[in-house]
Amino acid sequence: MSVPVPTFLDSHFPADAPGVAKCFSGDPEKGLVIFVSGVLFFGRAWGRNSVPEGLRRAGFEGMVVWWPWQERYWKFPTVGVLWDGDLQAKHAARIAASIASYREAYPDRPCHLVGCSAGGGLVAQVLAALAEITEDNPGAMLDNVALLGPALNPRTDLTGLVEKTVRGTLSNFCSRMDCVVLGVGTSIFGTVDRRFGASAGMVGMRHEMPGKCENVRFRPWMIRHNRFGGHKSNLNRKFIANLVAPRLFAEVEK
Repeated sequence: MSVPVPTFLDSHFPADAPGVAKCFSGDPEKGLVIFVSGVLFFGRAWGRNSVPEGLRRAGFEGMVVWWPWQERYWKFPTVGVLWDGDLQAKHAARIAASIASYREAYPDRPCHLVGCSAGGGLVAQVLAALAEITEDNPGAMLDNVALLGPALNPRTDLTGLVEKTVRGTLSNFCSRMDCVVLGVGTSIFGTVDRRFGASAGMVGMRHEMPGKCENVRFRPWMIRHNRFGGHKSNLNRKFIANLVAPRLFAEVEK
């Protein structure tokens, strides 16, 4: 292995992924954010640079991990990941196990999860896998979760999973202006949980719980933070620093 993988990830992380040297940054002793990105296009890893940079602008000095879950879909427009249930389940279990390993190694440090687009859909499966772990090990819970335009069925009820796996809040950043990718696109190709139609990243989650599972809907004032409502702006550095980070790093009861 040419690039050392952090110890808490060692048995879970796909270390043979292209560009693995760029998957880690920061100090795990100061916290952890695992970022799960969406569909790749011709190998381009959307958000691998902008999300960590946005979190750094917000003052986060902990480790940011970009999780490369697409595997055999690296070099092509990879909508196949939307239909590959086995691949999704494998990486959801690995991410959940990594969270538990981090919590064991750094029990008093903050631990967060971010998912964008198809990666936001995968986060729902991560929470399901993590819920099985927290039944016996409540110390493995996350602090906060952010979904950035997730390709997820809006009728999927995450409230029960959030209560079991998240100490703070799951925030779903959604926008009806994201109608090309998360309206037309998911109507044609489907969401990660294989529903055809507008996704939760466009219309919001149907099931909310104040303080635990909330939609953060696009508003025109967000434009001054480079949140323009379309799909690409989900990964804008300024948006991440000014609007996502404050919710992601909000204090939670231990």
